[in-house]
Amino acid sequence: MTDATPFNVSVDTSDPSRTVIYVRGDVDMLTAHELGSCFRATADGDIVVDLSGVSFMDTSGLMQLLIAATGADVAGRSFFLRSVPGHVARLIELTGFESIMPTEAS
Repeated sequence: MTDATPFNVSVDTSDPSRTVIYVRGDVDMLTAHELGSCFRATADGDIVVDLSGVSFMDTSGLMQLLIAATGADVAGRSFFLRSVPGHVARLIELTGFESIMPTEAS
């Protein structure tokens, strides 16, 4: 059995027009609340969520992304995903949330 990748969230606010949130590790029912707290703490501007380091995501993590995306929309902010791993992209596709959580253009 392999060890799970430790969960970690870091935030880059160097561009005042947007916040980039880097997510690493397993996003599941044990860690999703931390991701939600990070989203709620973001100030102004657009939100970009870099998922390149996500090793696993269940519906708890997906729910936090959905809450953040809809909250950003209500506030008039843009919400984008970046570097989405295949397993997370498949989860988003299966649930039909592609239009709510678009991928940032390269």
